[in-house]
Amino acid sequence: MNKNVAEEIKSAKSAEELKAVAEKHGVRLDEDKVKDAFAAVQRIGELSDEEIDAAGGGCMIAGELLECPNCKTQGTLEGTLSDDGKTVTYKCKKCTHTFTIESIELG
Repeated sequence: MNKNVAEEIKSAKSAEELKAVAEKHGVRLDEDKVKDAFAAVQRIGELSDEEIDAAGGGCMIAGELLECPNCKTQGTLEGTLSDDGKTVTYKCKKCTHTFTIESIELG
């Protein structure tokens, strides 16, 4: 995870501030997801390395880390949302495999 982004996330003093940080970086969260995410940020010292990696570039869906379809490694994907918000391009930090999928809006 980019250290500046991590600091922005950790410095959020409310769910609303966290939502603003997320939106600034192309992530759309509904109110329930924002509250859950803020609660997770508040317990950052209690998170496992896997959970931190997932938040910082690894990708989770329904609580499961996505794995690279090429090297089958979990927690190594970095996603970039397209400017129009319709697709996400993922790149594996281990094998550099890239792929694009249609984005989904959380919530």
